[in-house]
Amino acid sequence: MKRLEVLLIAILGGFAATFLLLSRDYNATAALFPKLIAVASLIFLAAGIATRKSSNMGSDPSLLDFKPGTLALEGGYLVLIYLLGFFVATLLYLIIAPIQLRYERRGLAIATSVVLTLLLAGSFMWLFDIQLPPGAIWAFL
Repeated sequence: MKRLEVLLIAILGGFAATFLLLSRDYNATAALFPKLIAVASLIFLAAGIATRKSSNMGSDPSLLDFKPGTLALEGGYLVLIYLLGFFVATLLYLIIAPIQLRYERRGLAIATSVVLTLLLAGSFMWLFDIQLPPGAIWAFL
């Protein structure tokens, strides 16, 4: 494995372990989701490492190419959530990601992005009654 992959796996494993440890202080209902995500993440990371070592994927360097644009897009998404809010940032992310991945049916990707963003934001706001972050720029307006 490349050093960057090992670092990213260690960071993801660290986040999962942290969620698992911090969720001990919550009540049973509040701790259910973080514990579930943490355990599932650790299982998938362990399974990924095990299958990675047993397969011959490491012999083909084209399968392991890391695109710095992907990490920049994800970091930009987090910054946009803070600046523009969850709804606008998610919509932009879901539109830009398929374009970056060179998806050929861009019209379908944009339509899917709009529908998925509306369903996601709608489920948070109306089903779960959770207020989404409006963003720093919207707070000033």
